[in-house]
Amino acid sequence: MNKELDKRLKKLIKVYDDIFKPYELEKSKIDEKLNDLIKQRTELYNECTELKERGKFNIAYKLEMDINELNKEIECYNAESRYLLEVIEKGNDDINTKKAKLEEEKAFLFNEYSNIYGKYVDAKFEAIEKAKQYEEQLLNELYEEYRADIDNYSKVTSYSAEYYFKR
Repeated sequence: MNKELDKRLKKLIKVYDDIFKPYELEKSKIDEKLNDLIKQRTELYNECTELKERGKFNIAYKLEMDINELNKEIECYNAESRYLLEVIEKGNDDINTKKAKLEEEKAFLFNEYSNIYGKYVDAKFEAIEKAKQYEEQLLNELYEEYRADIDNYSKVTSYSAEYYFKR
């Protein structure tokens, strides 16, 4: 029974891996791209600050426009990353709920098995005790029968001996 539950649990984990591993891989790629974009934005922001300090406001303005575009792209990747994270977390919650149900079922079945096995052991000992009592009863009956036969034989033997000697 435990083998069946373990098999179901392994199948559940495999299904989870088949469904959610691609999401996890996609999320890691998106997070990597997001980190690259954030680094680019930081570099552009630093470069823009330097240009403003040197008085090159036209070029700085163009960089600010690029930074704004990067911010929009970063926001899109952030939204996609959050969505994938929600999907993965929901999948984790579902798998954990199903695991908990399987563990609960396993505990219930183990408890039932223990109860049944306990009843079996009790019945076995009760049957052994009854068999011993029955055996003892049969031995007592046989003993009584043989005792009666021996007593009768003793009486007959003594009568036979008397008869033999009287003749």
